[in-house]
Amino acid sequence: MDIFDPTQRLLEAAMRGANTRHTALAQNLANANSPNYKRVDVDFHSALRDAWSQAGNSAGDDAEPNSDPGAALQHVPFAKTRDNTMTRVDGSGVDIDVETSSLAANGLEYEALAAVAKTRNAIMTTAIGR
Repeated sequence: MDIFDPTQRLLEAAMRGANTRHTALAQNLANANSPNYKRVDVDFHSALRDAWSQAGNSAGDDAEPNSDPGAALQHVPFAKTRDNTMTRVDGSGVDIDVETSSLAANGLEYEALAAVAKTRNAIMTTAIGR
């Protein structure tokens, strides 16, 4: 039996996805001046939504819920996708302003997820009596 509910597993998976996206966006910035570099991104929101739906937990889903819905979120693959759009004369697909703002937004999302996870862990600790 798992002591954490599916929401905790969803938070953990979302934090892994945000971390994977953060790495991809940082690589884009690092390669911004590399000719013909094609930017990469990670759409972890869709991957999590798909995993959640396959577990039978989406709103309006008529499927029987998975006996362990958190298990579907344990190993969600977060695939990097390459964007072949060229934004500069040298063939690079990286717009530094866009990447910087995406990196900042992703960092804020990660911080929000971490804050919620920390609060949930504090509630669990209080319930245990420590």
